[in-house]
Amino acid sequence: MRSEPGIAMKRVAYTFAVIMAAFGMFLPLIYGAVPVIQRLLGENPLLKSLGISIIFWVLAYVLFEEEEKGADFTAS
Repeated sequence: MRSEPGIAMKRVAYTFAVIMAAFGMFLPLIYGAVPVIQRLLGENPLLKSLGISIIFWVLAYVLFEEEEKGADFTAS
């Protein structure tokens, strides 16, 4: 594992993006129970939560960095 500060910050941003995207997917479900979310999303919670989810999933996709452990390993 590399200990570069940029890599660690990128991992934190990736984790945050995945958590926020997952939270965005569940916003319509908790819309009726939490008044703060009702005020935040307004009249049409589905479109806004879909937008939040898409933005954060794209951000997570951009920030994803696959570990190259075992890159020399092949099936043959």
